[in-house]
Amino acid sequence: MSLKVAAVALGMSSFVGTHLVMSHPPVRKDLVEKLGADRFKGLYSLVSVVTLGSTALFYARYGKSSGPQLYKANSLWQRAGGLGFKALGAVTFSQALIQPSAIRDTAMRGPGSTPTEDEINPQGIYRVSRHSTFMAFAFLGLGNLLTRGFLSDIIFWGTFPAFWVVGSIHQDERLKATFPAKYFEQTSLLPGQAMIEGKQTWKQALSEMNPKVAAVALLAPIFFL
Repeated sequence: MSLKVAAVALGMSSFVGTHLVMSHPPVRKDLVEKLGADRFKGLYSLVSVVTLGSTALFYARYGKSSGPQLYKANSLWQRAGGLGFKALGAVTFSQALIQPSAIRDTAMRGPGSTPTEDEINPQGIYRVSRHSTFMAFAFLGLGNLLTRGFLSDIIFWGTFPAFWVVGSIHQDERLKATFPAKYFEQTSLLPGQAMIEGKQTWKQALSEMNPKVAAVALLAPIFFL
């Protein structure tokens, strides 16, 4: 393994590892008691930004297309699929930012907070998946995996869909201590599962989304690198 590939792997492992460790209930509780809720949130955000930000900068400057090429990624269907997943990521992220989220909004109030009755009822993109922000970056990762076949690319971009699953499951386990069972019963981790099970409908979800914001999001360069 080349040093560039190893550096990318170490950076992404650091991001995922620190995120999961710091959000683990016993560790999180201990840090909140020692630092206070506001300082803990600041430290948590700082560690995430430093680990992911520094890795992303290194990858963009030195790590892209490093290591062995595991598959070719230049066919028409790969380019079309990559563009489609990136577009899904852009739209999903835009809607996740502007719509109420029980998980995000209670986290902003501090550890141990419980959601209000209004927050329990999902809206828009959160009818599709309760972890829509994670889902947005998973789509971004899948889009890039289709069009980049070197080992460093697979490690960097593959971390996002993997972290969506692992991070979402980890977060759900923590939230079950403070969130009502109703919230998990009427939402899903996997996109569209709640629709398939008849708990939500695409018509409701789409009617609550903002098409203007979605259109602007499609111009965001970060999703089309």
